[in-house]
Amino acid sequence: EYCHLVSDLELDSLEGDQWVITWYKMRPNGLWDEITLTNNSRYRLSEDSLALRIENVMYEDRGIYKCQVVNTEGIYKVSKGEFNVLVIPQDCEDGRVRIRVEQTPICCKVGDRVNLAAIIENKPRKAKVDWFKMRGVEEMSLNRRKMKVTHHKEVTQARIKFASPEDSGVYRVKVVSSGDYAIGHIVLNVNTANSEVEVEQMMRRAFAVVDQHDSGLLSPSQVKETMSNLGLTVPNGSIDDVIYLAINSTTKLVHYNTFIDKIVYQYKSELGELT
Repeated sequence: EYCHLVSDLELDSLEGDQWVITWYKMRPNGLWDEITLTNNSRYRLSEDSLALRIENVMYEDRGIYKCQVVNTEGIYKVSKGEFNVLVIPQDCEDGRVRIRVEQTPICCKVGDRVNLAAIIENKPRKAKVDWFKMRGVEEMSLNRRKMKVTHHKEVTQARIKFASPEDSGVYRVKVVSSGDYAIGHIVLNVNTANSEVEVEQMMRRAFAVVDQHDSGLLSPSQVKETMSNLGLTVPNGSIDDVIYLAINSTTKLVHYNTFIDKIVYQYKSELGELT
């Protein structure tokens, strides 16, 4: 099988011709690796490079991908959405019992409440019902401190009170009884594009591109322009208020890493992660 990812960036909306388009895949530690194309690569790019095709998808292809566009003048754009590629095991059944998934895939934002639900048809009276998170083909037990599993008649649910990026993945519901079993899967994609983690990574890379002298300083207008190119706004208050907190009173230049720290703090506060 193949997976086709399409960026939401459009070349027609980008002024000038000197744009460098790069696709990345996220490592487990949150850093990004550039996707390189070789003669034997399973990756294929469209003519405008805004679409990435993965051929013969394998388990190691699962993960988060994104598209980044930078021009020679340092103007920076990044695809607003990330692409969470999941390789899903096949559902299966043996006997009369069936699993009907209520919704898949499920997409949510960081901090959302999430309810994974399935209906068990022809459920045997003494059936055992379990939920797992898949790691490749391996079944991993759920973190019961974070996820609450409930069963009521033919309905089984796994609830997440506060979704986080690491909750993205494939979840398995399994029903087993003597002579009967059934397996179903639900895909959960927690969009991190507006989380404080993604916001911080995006801003630090973007400001570093604009800072051609590697001084750690930018003018207020450069800060505003870069934030506009990223499509980001200040969670609370105005951007001028945050610039004022990070500006050097002598040079009138903004310490952009301090500016980023202030923005990230506001995002964390908005998500309820700080008290």
